[in-house]
Amino acid sequence: MNDLQERLRDAIAASVQGAAPSFDPMTAVRRRHRQRLRRLAVAGPVAVIVIIAATVFLAARHAPPGHHLPVTTTTRPGRHDRSALAFPGGGRLLLDNGGVLTWLYPDGQTIQIPGQFDGARVSTGQLLAWKYTAFGTAYYTMTLDGSRQRLVLPAGHDKKLSVIGALLSPDGSTLAYVRQDLVSPAVVTDTLWVLNLATGHRADLGVISNLVTWTDSTTILAAAPDIKSLQLISAVTGRRTTYLTVSDPVLVQAYERARPGAGPPAYIGSDGIVGRGRSAHIAVWLAAAGNSSVYRPAEVVLAGGAPLVTYAPRTPEVLSLTWGPDGLVLIQTGAGDVPGSWNAYAATLQSPRLSRPWPFGMAGATFSPAGNVIALQDDETVTFVSTPRPACESTVKCLHIQPPYPLLTGTVQAWIR
Repeated sequence: MNDLQERLRDAIAASVQGAAPSFDPMTAVRRRHRQRLRRLAVAGPVAVIVIIAATVFLAARHAPPGHHLPVTTTTRPGRHDRSALAFPGGGRLLLDNGGVLTWLYPDGQTIQIPGQFDGARVSTGQLLAWKYTAFGTAYYTMTLDGSRQRLVLPAGHDKKLSVIGALLSPDGSTLAYVRQDLVSPAVVTDTLWVLNLATGHRADLGVISNLVTWTDSTTILAAAPDIKSLQLISAVTGRRTTYLTVSDPVLVQAYERARPGAGPPAYIGSDGIVGRGRSAHIAVWLAAAGNSSVYRPAEVVLAGGAPLVTYAPRTPEVLSLTWGPDGLVLIQTGAGDVPGSWNAYAATLQSPRLSRPWPFGMAGATFSPAGNVIALQDDETVTFVSTPRPACESTVKCLHIQPPYPLLTGTVQAWIR
């Protein structure tokens, strides 16, 4: 299922339930990998499904984007026991619950973001939030408390075009986004665009298969349309430079060692970069070619162009990596919308050894700011678990949460100090 199909499915469910379709960054793990499979999917019955679903989606009612005064509200839940934490791990959680964004603190205090939004992420010290409309997604910037809201990317006017992902540059001056063009039910094109937030100037940077990250305030890392290479794209000139290819001997050797018998890798992508310059680490995923899709994926973390560690746990389909603090990573495996297939593991960059699996986190996982607690998302339920040893030994203090500590409602958008 590709990103468009998933959003269409959400819209169908929302039209039945009377609720707006939801999106949150925690689901990006699964969506990112579904985008990888899109290019390899076989056209056929799916095309008919897309036509039917598109009709329902375009007919669904959504409120148009509005402009809200930045009024911050603070509440304390009734009968709150201050001796009991709302959640472990410290910091503050940004939660979405029914289109309402709220900061939740360990003592139960909440600060609500004014307006209705379907999701947000913390970026460059501010929020990049979005909401759905009848013509696709609109994006807003604002301060962390929800003030100074600004509509930076309105929804379009062509129902065959939609924005499926956006990222602010590190200096906050430019918005990179992917415009998806439904050329036909069987042909979908993803194009990288950039928007200068000061001048309003937009530029088309060409077709890609996946937007990965900004490497600095003028350069974007993206996967090539054929999923055979990672490219660095200048946001100023549009010039492309090949960064890594699936045939790189170092990567081929690392993959064949991690997945013996699978043959050389056929596809390449990335789960992002942490650090800058020589201290930077990049997570590269590799996969072999199956009969109708990618299979036997592995994650290789490179440091200075050389493999540092490789993760290759058993998985029915998807393997993804999420960065944490202090050299911690989260590994997730699973298959589409099959809840029982998903597992989450903690690890460090010092060893390929993974923790025992948790049967949570189908919709994503994230570390606390200190790295000693993990939030695992399943639909609108969050389960907290302590980072296990030896991974937690790189944090300020290992914790022990027994049994798993649930937060029953909401989807985690961010967890910061």
